[in-house]
Amino acid sequence: KVLGGRKLRRIGELKGAMMARNKLTCRSCRRLLSPFRDGELPPAKALQVEDHVKKCRGCTGEWLHLQSV
Repeated sequence: KVLGGRKLRRIGELKGAMMARNKLTCRSCRRLLSPFRDGELPPAKALQVEDHVKKCRGCTGEWLHLQSV
């Protein structure tokens, strides 16, 4: 069955809301950097941290600092 335009828009809105809810704030990400480094995070949370660090200059700096300690 082919979905109508209205249904497709709604599905897109739901996917966007779910992705936004799964994004980490810098504060949350920084708290998780040590457990991330030590391999203590569940895979889904580790991916969130990794994605955030790749996109956030400030958290990248924190990650690099943590790596050097």
